[in-house]
Amino acid sequence: MSSSIVRQRVVFFSSQSFVRLWFALLLCAVPLLAQTPGFTSFDAPHAGTLFNTGTSVAKINASGMIAGYYIDESGWKSHGFIRKPDGTFTEFDVPGLYSVTVTSMNNIGQVVGWGGHVSGNGSWAQGFLRFANGKVVPIHVSGAVSTSPTAINDGGVVAGSYFDSKGDHGFVRDAQGNYTLFDDPEVVTGREERGTFVTGIQSNGTVVGYYTGKTGTGHGYVRDEFGNFTNFDAPDAGNGFLIGTFPRAINELGEVTGSYVDIMGEPHGFVRDAQGTLTEFDPPDADDSSAFSSNNFGKTVGLWGGSQGSGGGFVRDSSGAVTTFSVPLRNTGTYPFDINDAGQITGSWVDAGQRAWHGFVQVN
Repeated sequence: MSSSIVRQRVVFFSSQSFVRLWFALLLCAVPLLAQTPGFTSFDAPHAGTLFNTGTSVAKINASGMIAGYYIDESGWKSHGFIRKPDGTFTEFDVPGLYSVTVTSMNNIGQVVGWGGHVSGNGSWAQGFLRFANGKVVPIHVSGAVSTSPTAINDGGVVAGSYFDSKGDHGFVRDAQGNYTLFDDPEVVTGREERGTFVTGIQSNGTVVGYYTGKTGTGHGYVRDEFGNFTNFDAPDAGNGFLIGTFPRAINELGEVTGSYVDIMGEPHGFVRDAQGTLTEFDPPDADDSSAFSSNNFGKTVGLWGGSQGSGGGFVRDSSGAVTTFSVPLRNTGTYPFDINDAGQITGSWVDAGQRAWHGFVQVN
């Protein structure tokens, strides 16, 4: 699912990026059973119903509140939404931005994301923070061409990436609006293929992400609250452009969830514990997979693809046992993106008719 064209240099390995690059094979219709208990499909009230429009989910918090964005019937304009546990929606736009992409939400209902902003010689990403009362403040690194928040913790600390004349860099913005800017120590700035990208944050301010080296290979890192870096690679990650190790999230146990791409260009899931032990995995019968989120009980969700168009979502528990699933409606793809501590899984699915996107939540 894509929104309007914005030069947004960072969320390169976002949920939708993985879907677009590696899971086109899921776009063959899979007939499934009727809805089952514990599963709810939903759409933002003004979401489009045509191909490549609809509802895209980003995050579910501890109370079951869901945040994301939708593309309307225009086919290009995106808007933010918040869905309460009772099923009621708040849709929103951000002043000064012609589109809205929501990337994360914390447990007190603060939402971050970015949108298209016309500036100088083109259209670039500008970030925002939306408070639970609806107030919106811009997130922008001074001197940056674009700023893209990707994570927020319960203290209101925002993390993300920005792009300037020297390349891509990471940032942390505290609740008072003060910015800390950083690059992974292994990155040489000023090269097009190199940069530092942020994907997740803990409550103590530890951030996780990846950096790209001289060949464009991705490498994972954890940056603690004091600014110390630990870099790592999945053992079977390949080297090359769009290849390598790409962390996606970090939970309060210090477990990092993400995917690595092998030398053949196929993604696979991994979980790295707080002691640095990294476990690679694919669900049974999967040719490839991508892990997106883990809750604080060690349950990991993601998506997988297999031969002859098979595939869907998966849940992997702390023992390593994997359960695969698809939404219980006729669909052409199931994409789980997040799980909370109550075991509620949320994500998006694509219908078998118009190929529009829809949200879902189910209990594991």
